Amino acid sequence: MKNILNLFFISLLMGTVVFAQTNKENSGTYYNRGIAKNKLEDYRGAIQDYNKSIELDPKYSGTYYNRGNAKNKLEDYR
Repeated sequence: MKNILNLFFISLLMGTVVFAQTNKENSGTYYNRGIAKNKLEDYRGAIQDYNKSIELDPKYSGTYYNRGNAKNKLEDYR
């Protein structure tokens, strides 16, 4: 079951990159990739994607929240 979920999230990662066009859409793409990586317990990768999402659209507070949760999993309190 975990392998099926991993394949689903990886396909989600691959598919979202193809359809992004504007900065806001790109921000959403990186946000969604961060969520998928977080579910795969790739917290460092999730943080990188959340950082890129924030760079493209700094007004969306959900990204900051999720990045903080990923950092908490790594015990990175900076």
